[in-house]
Amino acid sequence: MFEVDTGKMKRSFLHEQAAKWPVFKWSHKGEFFARVQTGKALQVFETPSFSLLDKKSISVQDGNYLCVRVNRYTKKKLDADNTPKYINIYTNFEVFRMREKNIPVEKIEVTDAVSCFTWEPHGSKFAMVQGIASKGLSVVFYQVNAHDIEKVKVLEKRNVNTISWSPIGQHVVLAGLRSANGGLEFIDTSDMKTTANQEHFGATDIEWDPTGRYVVTTVSFWHSRVLFARHFAVQAEQVGANLSVRLATEAATLLSDEQIKNIKKNMKTYSRRFEKEDLQSSTRASKELLEKRARLNTEYEKWRAKLLEKFRGEKQKRLELRGVDTDELDSNAQDFVEETLEFPIKVERIRIDKLPQVAE
Repeated sequence: MFEVDTGKMKRSFLHEQAAKWPVFKWSHKGEFFARVQTGKALQVFETPSFSLLDKKSISVQDGNYLCVRVNRYTKKKLDADNTPKYINIYTNFEVFRMREKNIPVEKIEVTDAVSCFTWEPHGSKFAMVQGIASKGLSVVFYQVNAHDIEKVKVLEKRNVNTISWSPIGQHVVLAGLRSANGGLEFIDTSDMKTTANQEHFGATDIEWDPTGRYVVTTVSFWHSRVLFARHFAVQAEQVGANLSVRLATEAATLLSDEQIKNIKKNMKTYSRRFEKEDLQSSTRASKELLEKRARLNTEYEKWRAKLLEKFRGEKQKRLELRGVDTDELDSNAQDFVEETLEFPIKVERIRIDKLPQVAE
């Protein structure tokens, strides 16, 4: 953001997702401007300092909770051009329970710098990136319970600047976009386990499809002259000429919020049933082949039994012709005579006059 009179840059903003213009909305006199950050946080800034108004940003999740972020500082000083500079910033988060009587509020104090905050869609978790890159970043997950807010997981030493939730919740991608080298960590927040680690070097944007089954990362033309995308879940690379990526939308779910919550709660039970059905489905595909093999084996056993019966019935005739029982290899072993046969494997002829001379 630049000042027209002087051409001086007043402030820059990191936009985690592909920009949708206009990014900012201005007041009628130009004294304030606002933007909506990833995770539905509303930030209001003032001019001419271009600082966050009252050090607050607001984040809402499904209307169930309202989170107000308040940045505080212990020291403030002015630069040579009277631009305020805040030192030793720490953050308070105030979470309001919007659907409960009297709208109770709970506070969380974070002593480290917070660079990213996002709510879980259709859930009660939120996550944030804490710390500074030079000393190592951490990703912290919180769970809003019935009577308190619980810190459920801290992932330390993560090169992350973006937290991207699945549209249906539960699954989240911790991404290091732009200058963070494109590391991608997929996490299932039902048990807080890492399900996969991928990399898309130089990735600038990340986008989920509405079902939460696929996620696409892209390198934006505006940040790099090379444009390509990776479509995770099939690990296929697609090359195109689009400057932004949007996955097709789908019809709204017919399930109520309570039904969705119940499904997530019993996901492990459903998973076992679905795995069994998948196994049966894969077996069904080769059922015809298995039946054919069984039929051929039965026909062979019948044919073999018929020949064995005929062989046994002809034993007396073999004895009369041969005089001995030759049905078994060790029959009449006392009448066997052992003979040793020797035969040359290779024959080579050499003339005597061609033999090498031996010195006397």
